Amino acid sequence: MKKIVFIFIVLIFLCSRYIHPQDSLQNSFNTKKFDITVNLSDKFLKDPNWIDSQLPTKVFSDCNKIILINDSCFNLIHKSGSNIMLYKNITKIGFYVQRRTLEGIWRGGLTGALGGIFLATVLKNSIKNNEGSGMITFLLYESILIFTGSAIGGTIGYFSLDTFDYDIQKYPPDYRKNVLMSLFLKYKVNL
Repeated sequence: MKKIVFIFIVLIFLCSRYIHPQDSLQNSFNTKKFDITVNLSDKFLKDPNWIDSQLPTKVFSDCNKIILINDSCFNLIHKSGSNIMLYKNITKIGFYVQRRTLEGIWRGGLTGALGGIFLATVLKNSIKNNEGSGMITFLLYESILIFTGSAIGGTIGYFSLDTFDYDIQKYPPDYRKNVLMSLFLKYKVNL
């Protein structure tokens, strides 16, 4: 009996990070990474003539988890910790959706091809002087430039992310929770 209890305790200890209370599973969202901009002042809610550029704001970057607390606030988990946010203070949210590698390869290859045509146009006298190997030299230069341009463009595209930005400030403060919840559900990641 003691061995069974010991094995049970060890299993609970090893699996404890996978065990969550029922309500926290329903109230937490693992999303794609996003940045969120928050107003640090409530003056814009009280005075409709307040100029947006005068608002003190803070940007939280590399956020990826939301835990709902109640109808007016949620816990935001980001790269440097977590903060409790009010729905009414959020002005902008931007989700990182995908890397732009293929677009970089395509644009780099096109740039390399245009560079090869330009190089062939500039060096046409030296290519013509080679007896019959002018077209082979042109194709060699062209393929090298296309490959090099594609490699450089793909590398740059891999390190740049495509983002979708949403301006939450245009919605009334009471409606912002519904907008944010629909965005969190849209970009939710199933784990």
